[in-house]
Formats: sequence, structure tokens, C-alpha cells
Amino acid sequence: AISYMIASILFTGLNTPLSAILPLMTLSPKERLVLNSWRMTGGQIGVLLMNATALPLVAFLGNGDDHAGFIYTAITFAIISCALTLFAFKNIREMDTDKIQHEPKLPMKKSFAAMKGNWPWILMVLANLIFWIALQQRNTTIVYYLTYNL
Repeated sequence: AISYMIASILFTGLNTPLSAILPLMTLSPKERLVLNSWRMTGGQIGVLLMNATALPLVAFLGNGDDHAGFIYTAITFAIISCALTLFAFKNIREMDTDKIQHEPKLPMKKSFAAMKGNWPWILMVLANLIFWIALQQRNTTIVYYLTYNL
């Protein structure tokens, strides 16, 4: 359970800057949508490839020893992940923010006043909150289920 929590924290630490850089790459909402779509699609393809290759790699790298095979497979995936992350870090470029014309910032009081009567926004926030709470509970209970029931 501790390694799962550490992995979740590391994933959050890695994924947050990758999501936050999109507005600094382009001003066009359409281009940001395309970039984010490629990012999400690439992530799903990566998960698919890992799922498809994990057990064959365990068998190949472990030579019959599943414990060693899983360790070597995890190390292999970690090396590939680090290499791809460094490649992305090296090649992603922000646009020159000094040339952007900034609009005056909206005071927090006006922001909250705008949210107050916006029922569709409130419903979306509540639905999103419920979804993420349910997902976190599901993911947490899966670890215990797999640990104590299999």
C-alpha cells in the first residue's frame, strides 16, 4: 500500500506540470485541445502497451522466477518512462510570455460572485467531486481486496 501511495504522489508530481504547460505552449484553444488529446491518447496507448507486454516480459526476464521477473520488468518500465520524460522535457518549448498582452486580472470577489448563480458550473463541480472521491475509494479498496482476498 505504501509503494502504491508513493507511486500516486510521483505520478501527480509528474503529470501536473505536463498539464499545466499547455496554456504556455499556444494561445489557441483549438491547438491546446489537439495537444491535450494527443497527450491523453499517448497515455492510453502507453498503458495498453505496458499491459500487453508486462507478463511476457516477466516470463522472459525472470526465467521462471516471477518475483525476479516483476522486479526486472518494473525496472525496465521505469527506465523507459524516465527516458521518455527526459525526451519530453528536452523538446517541449514554451512560447515567449513577454509578448503576450495580458488582460487585467479579475478580483476574487467578482470571481466568486460569478460562480454563485452559475448552477451548471456548481453541478459540474459537485459531479466531478463525487466522481473523484468514488474513483479514489475504488482504487484504494482494490489494493486491499487484491492483498487480502487473492
